[in-house]
This record gives sequence, C-alpha cells and structure tokens, in this order.
Amino acid sequence: MYSRKVQITGGSTFMVTLPKAWAEGIGLEAGTEVNMVSIKPNTMVMQPQTRLEKEDKVGELAIGEKQGDALTRSIISLYIAGYEVIKIEGEQITSEQRGTIRRTTQSLIGPEIVEESSDQIIIRNLSDLSELSINETLSRIYQISRTMFEDTIEAMLEVDRALGRLIEGLEQLELYGEVNILITSDHGMQTVDLDRYILLDEFLNLGKVNVSDWGPAAQIWTVDGGPSADEILAAIDTDHPGIRRAWKKGNAPERFHFDDHPRIPDVTIEAELGWMISNKPYYAGMQRGLLNGMHGWDPAWHTMHGIFIATGPAFEPGERLPAVRSVDLYSLMARLMNVPPAETDGSITAFAPLLESVEPMSVSEQQWQCGEELFVIRLSPGLAALHHGGLVFSLPQTESASGARYVDSNVEFWNKGDRARVTINGRAFEECTKAWARDAD
Repeated sequence: MYSRKVQITGGSTFMVTLPKAWAEGIGLEAGTEVNMVSIKPNTMVMQPQTRLEKEDKVGELAIGEKQGDALTRSIISLYIAGYEVIKIEGEQITSEQRGTIRRTTQSLIGPEIVEESSDQIIIRNLSDLSELSINETLSRIYQISRTMFEDTIEAMLEVDRALGRLIEGLEQLELYGEVNILITSDHGMQTVDLDRYILLDEFLNLGKVNVSDWGPAAQIWTVDGGPSADEILAAIDTDHPGIRRAWKKGNAPERFHFDDHPRIPDVTIEAELGWMISNKPYYAGMQRGLLNGMHGWDPAWHTMHGIFIATGPAFEPGERLPAVRSVDLYSLMARLMNVPPAETDGSITAFAPLLESVEPMSVSEQQWQCGEELFVIRLSPGLAALHHGGLVFSLPQTESASGARYVDSNVEFWNKGDRARVTINGRAFEECTKAWARDAD
C-alpha cells in the first residue's frame, strides 16, 4: 500500500503524487489520460489509459435493431462474462439506443462510457473487482439478478397482456364461451455450467466428420474419406460422466421416434441432463454466465416438461391430468376443430376421457416398491404419469387382458389390485408392492 498526503494548489485544486516506480512501470507519462470512478463514498478507482489494447478482454456487440430489454440483456451478458471493454457498433446508433446503453451502464458497478460516436460506443470497466468489498460484490450480484428478474417478470406480463387482448376480443365478439383456448410451451429449461461440457474433438477428428448439431445432443454424419459410423461410435468415450448414451441410426430409444427419416444422422450422442456437447475452440471462447440455461435433453426429464393449460366448452373447470405428451397436442387440436388428423406419432387416446367426462377429472397418486426401486404413479382416467429418478413418462392407457395397462413405446406400467409391474426401456421391475395411495393435491 502507498500513502500520500493531499496537497492543494491554487487554493482549489487537490493533488496527490503517484509512486514513480509504479508510474514508470505502466508507461505513465505527461498528458496520459486517467479515468476515475467512485465506487463508494470514500473509495475512488483510477485507471490510466496506458494498458495495451491486447491486454483487455474486449466484448463486441453489433447493435443492429436491438432496443430496450433485448439491448440491456446483451450488455449485461458481456458484463457478467467479465469483459473489461464492451464495444458497441452499428451503422447509426439511435438516441433511444443510446439512452438504453447509458441507463444500463449506470445501473452497473464499474462500467463507464469512455468513447462515443455516431456508430460506436465503448464502455470500459474502471473498477478492479478484486479490490471490491463484500458489500460491493453483493451489490453487483444484486443489480444483475434484479435486472434478470425484472426481464423475466416483464416477459410474463407481456404474455399475460397478449392473452388478455385475445380474451377481450373474444368477449367483444361474444365468442369467449364458445372457443377452446390452449396454452402450452414446447419444452422446459435446465441450468447449464461451463464445468459440464463434453468436447468432441477429444474423441474424434472433427475435420473428418460432419457435425450438424450439438448441445444436449450431437448429430454426427459420416463423410467420404472419414471414419465409418461404427468407427465413430467406437471412438466415443461412453464412460464419460457427461455422456448418457450414443447410438447408430436405427438404434435410437424407441420412444424418441428418431430412426427412419433421411434427416436422422449416422451417429447420435446424448448428454446427461445439464451437460453440453461442444468442441475445444468453441469452448475456449465461452464465458461463464453467457449461457445459463438450455433445452433439448430427453423429453422425459421432468425439467424438460412444458406447461399445458386449457379452457373452453370442451373442458370442465378444475380438471387435471397427471402429465401430457406434446406429441399428442396436434391430435387434440384436430379433434376440437373437427378436422381429420394426419398420421403422426401422437394420439387422442390420452385426452379422450377428458373430452368425454361430465364431471371434472382428478388425479390420484400411488407409490410402488419394486425391489430396491421406488416409483410414483399419478393416475387419471385413461392416463398415467410414471415418476422415477427425475424422469416422468406420460403413458396413455391401452387394452389389457387383465388389470390396467399404460404404455408409451417401451415404457409400461401394469397394475391389478395390489400388484404392479414397471418396464422402462426394456428393463423390467417385477413383483411391485403398493406402499401408499392418495388423492393428489
């Protein structure tokens, strides 16, 4: 630590001398511009403009037509990632965009706008975060979290407003009670982290294969002069903690319906929930905090489930279902619109009891002990949801010579009285005994 006494010159200018060795070591000289920012009432951080450009972590943002929250999120993402310089460029940055940039910069600790022109704005972080106290660090985290929550709430409000406009319009046309409204999402979300990445080029020469997609799963195609599908599969380290399974075309899990189409790759690798598949160059450019959530894992994972809410003359208020397969929604919509459905992997079977019921359907729960494994079954007429190890399988009821049988591809639950049998991906759990049963909350 250096100590200096403050001097006053000219009766109004405060001066503090700088340590000579330090100043010379960073190339400080007469005329060097110095940026200063107050990070708390009794602390100011000074940063001379002598650092070499290559030493800065520079994040670039092509502003384009980004406005409002989208622009704010982009700036905050770069800030969270630890970029010391954020360079924002566009053909003509509008006054509205400039206002958003200023407000976002002012809401964060450290960043200041240091350069500005008609087509470029440069933000530099003038604080050394290693010198911040716990209070300042928590304040920074709070500011970021608050902005994220505000963005999420605003997105929810916008969806709510859109739904409100739809309902108001239907009411004005006196159609609200005659129209069925379905609200759904196509998937859930799972958190991801830089510590859970699988790098394909640790197993394969990526110059000799074609990888058309990666993330929660990788799709790999053979090319002329490259390894065969068998050779690719043999090279994959299936013992890697992040790899759930890998297979050649034609050997996918039956319930994926992912085998008999020209767009199906020669080899598919499926990551464990929360793991991502990438390569070394791409991973090297990733920054913690830039990607926090993803989707695309096995749709049976509970976190991958979306929502389904329905209202209208076809549905009794308060009716519930244990789980819904997204692939069945097309069949439901076709039935509601009285349109002959095309052939798909879905079915109306799961929804038929719901549409035919006079009284609101409810859901009951059972727990079954199958050897050392526990399974929870949630039941409604014609449909069962099988819960096990974070997975939830939606199983429509099918015909059975004895007892009740619920099936989706190679996942099955059979029950008769106090006996049950569970099969998941070909693995059978026999002689199950009922632990308890109750109505679902």
